Amino acid sequence: IGYLSQEPVLDCETVQECIDQAVKSSQDILDEYTEVSMKLADPDLSEEDTASVMSRTEDLTNKIEAANLWELDRIVGRAMDSLRVPPGDAKVSLLSGGEKRRVALCRLLLSN
Repeated sequence: IGYLSQEPVLDCETVQECIDQAVKSSQDILDEYTEVSMKLADPDLSEEDTASVMSRTEDLTNKIEAANLWELDRIVGRAMDSLRVPPGDAKVSLLSGGEKRRVALCRLLLSN
């Protein structure tokens, strides 16, 4: 559940920045998974550290699968297309009122 004002205020420079704000927490999980996975490739990792990294990888994998984050890029793209959001590189300051509302709605839907 969220609130969408009649005249939304978008505090970002481009449309993509606004959308990225909505999925930041999900993207952070994916980024951490990538970082942790890279640690597994370290040949100097001790057994203790390997066990710790494997445990963290498992936790992150469970979060990713539970929230279907493997599909995040596709979901964001589909939401933007379905709502006919302007291109990601469009400047927010140049958008019409209706376009701003569509960006705000997309951001709200993706944040839930």
